[in-house]
Amino acid sequence: MVLRFTVWQALAARERAGSWRARLVHARPRDFDSEGRVGYVVGGHGGERYVEAPADAIATEAPTDHSQHDEFESSELDLNWNTLRVPFTETMGRVGGGSLTLRGQGSLANLFELSLVGRRWQAFDFNAETKVTFDPSNYMQMAGLTNFYNHLCWSFITWDEKRGQRVIEVAQNDFDTYTSFLKDTAIAIPDDIESVWLRTKVRTRTYTYEYSFDGKTWHEIPVTLDAAVLSDDHVAQRYGGFFTGAFVGLVAVDLSGYGKEAIFSHFDYMEI
Repeated sequence: MVLRFTVWQALAARERAGSWRARLVHARPRDFDSEGRVGYVVGGHGGERYVEAPADAIATEAPTDHSQHDEFESSELDLNWNTLRVPFTETMGRVGGGSLTLRGQGSLANLFELSLVGRRWQAFDFNAETKVTFDPSNYMQMAGLTNFYNHLCWSFITWDEKRGQRVIEVAQNDFDTYTSFLKDTAIAIPDDIESVWLRTKVRTRTYTYEYSFDGKTWHEIPVTLDAAVLSDDHVAQRYGGFFTGAFVGLVAVDLSGYGKEAIFSHFDYMEI
């Protein structure tokens, strides 16, 4: 993979030796190195794959695995979590004591009122899993696990009550083209099931979702999604500018305006 850097996404800092360096705060995939190594394209249109290190640079260790397990015990979100545009407040929900509670607000296409916490995709292949307790009273109340790029491109595993019962559905937004994949075949949740485990499996070019009613036996949902929809290259075809790459996250939506809450008991991000 080669990372492409843009000048406006760098912070310049002067070194003690008198030279300047840029601390890059944003980078995105461009292509694959022939030997599978990471290179860097910097400077001008052509750029250079390798550049000289700062004069007084010191070796630093970076983790090769960014897997994360969060039981939501702290009263503050882990540093890996991100929210859209504004900090996490009681308007979105609360965290601590072993759970993250999200208060339903606008949809994932909403630019302002959104109860979404997400963490970056940091590997080509990973699983992400959560356990959610949610009891919708109408079809406009939804909660679950999402893979998200920005308000124009996202996918969402969701529950609704359109058929008079809780169901698991997979939906995607691709430049305001909204698709519900299961519709009448959405997976019914038995009345005696209080919580549902949800998992997404990202495998470089595609990703899928799974569910479980006991946290042990998993069932694959028969929908395979194109991971390219959640990429800079896809968004750049029709939309100027970028977000910050793909995220996997937890979300609660209540378009009816009652602030229906969803309770998430844990979150696992496991790189393969």
